[in-house]
Amino acid sequence: MVYSEAERKERANIAKKKYYHNNIEKIAEQRKLYYLENKEKLDEKQKKYYLDNPKSYIIQNWKSQGIIDDDYDLLYDVFIKETNCWICGKDFNKDIVMDIRCLDHDHDIEDDGNVRYILCGYCNLHVVVR
Repeated sequence: MVYSEAERKERANIAKKKYYHNNIEKIAEQRKLYYLENKEKLDEKQKKYYLDNPKSYIIQNWKSQGIIDDDYDLLYDVFIKETNCWICGKDFNKDIVMDIRCLDHDHDIEDDGNVRYILCGYCNLHVVVR
């Protein structure tokens, strides 16, 4: 039987998913071993990616933390341009942990925009309570 290009890709994807499902523990162990054997190289690659693509890196980090917004590009632009904490007014300082710029969000909202404040590390940890 002759398959079209699209059909071959679809069949290959189905086979890959089936293999992954049947070998998930083996694959997880292989990934863990690869990471342990290549930790320094992978960490350096991630650091380089962050330096070359800070916007993409930060937005992906927000998404992994559960931050939801309709326009991540606009949110990023506002976040980067903001110079003071919205709660206490303190200037942001990336070299002091309690003065770093943070993006606060409501953890209970999971289906719509959940961003609340751009604030300093101190206010994020001590003033704004989940």
